[in-house]
Amino acid sequence: MEGFYNGKIDGIFTNAATALMKYQYFHQQHRDYIWEVDGRVNSVTLPLLTKNFEEYALSWIRRVLEERVFHAKCDDRYPFVIEQKELGILVESAAKQLHLDTVDGAQDFLQQEHGTESVLC
Repeated sequence: MEGFYNGKIDGIFTNAATALMKYQYFHQQHRDYIWEVDGRVNSVTLPLLTKNFEEYALSWIRRVLEERVFHAKCDDRYPFVIEQKELGILVESAAKQLHLDTVDGAQDFLQQEHGTESVLC
């Protein structure tokens, strides 16, 4: 559970209920909707628990690249609109160039201070 529970896996769920509530609360803060933090595996929590953590973490990095990092300027027009398909290609290319395509690379990148980064299309 992404470091929220480090105890023994013994089949007794009550030992993990508090950790599950912390997990639910954490993920609730990063979502656009609210659900009950109750320490039970429900229809919202189950998909989170069964996701591949690396893919989940990297998807957030790609989302940040899409939403906040890419401010295109083309022929002195700003902002320049990029179609979604092309933006996806640009995001994947930039993630590789900036070594944001692995969790370790993302951690290294985020621990450093950065100004504007340029990437090749």
